[in-house]
Amino acid sequence: MATFLHTRQFLSYHRDRFEDLSVLVENDRNELVAVMPAARDPASLTTATSHPGTTYGGIVHCGLTGRPMLAALHACCAHFAQRGCTLLRYKVVPSIYRRSPCEDDLHALFMLGANRYRCDLSASVDLAQLPALGSQRRRGLRKACAAGVEVNLDARAQLADFWEVLAANLYQRHGASPVHCVEEMDELMRRFPDNIRLAVATAGIAEPILAGTVLFLTSRVAHVQYVAATPEGRQAGATDLLFDQCIAQARAAAFQHFDFGISTEAGGRTLNYGLHEYKMGFGATGVIHDFYELEIA
Repeated sequence: MATFLHTRQFLSYHRDRFEDLSVLVENDRNELVAVMPAARDPASLTTATSHPGTTYGGIVHCGLTGRPMLAALHACCAHFAQRGCTLLRYKVVPSIYRRSPCEDDLHALFMLGANRYRCDLSASVDLAQLPALGSQRRRGLRKACAAGVEVNLDARAQLADFWEVLAANLYQRHGASPVHCVEEMDELMRRFPDNIRLAVATAGIAEPILAGTVLFLTSRVAHVQYVAATPEGRQAGATDLLFDQCIAQARAAAFQHFDFGISTEAGGRTLNYGLHEYKMGFGATGVIHDFYELEIA
């Protein structure tokens, strides 16, 4: 169930933002059997979160099941309590990222009295099935082809240009900024050249970016971390062609899922229907991302 987001190499890029509370779990033979990346929540100094700097967290283990999993989580909570925390927030690794079924941590959370406080709905294409495109997405592809849109699936050199498009999109639509600045993303791409890719759509070589997406690649999943398009790109159907080719590449590379990310807001209590239906047009189906909190002292 581990991905590169759980590694110290990833978490250390923003180590100055969080007080680290990560835990190593050993068995009675002093063998490492699990880790839990965690940090103190900047908004609540008595809350430990696994992990505030990642999309999902949780305990990463070598086959802990049943009673050992319960003991491991109990020990983690005791560690957090010793550090002055009274609450654990646990971001479950979504099922599509797990190499095999391993949800003993969810049952252990239930046994310990945890409550689900957030539930996000993501959208993922099963690349083994690859359902047919919806009619609107097919029209978008035809528009993009007629407009001469071209896709570059390895466009790291255009990161700065894409970030300008992304920042403008987020500010205009949500009054927000990207979670990562362009310098941070450039550093992450340098650290993880096989796990983070930028794909862009243009109207030709050396033409301005019409649309782009940053993909986080794990062992099973190609995940859309960021996506943005210019007004001209949306008019030309550039995003439809961009995603169509990214999905085709992911399938050719033997990924199991293409994850568009969540369509929910307000802690999962509001669903952006238009956004979710757009993703459904590529043959995606819903995937739950759960968040639990547990009183530990």
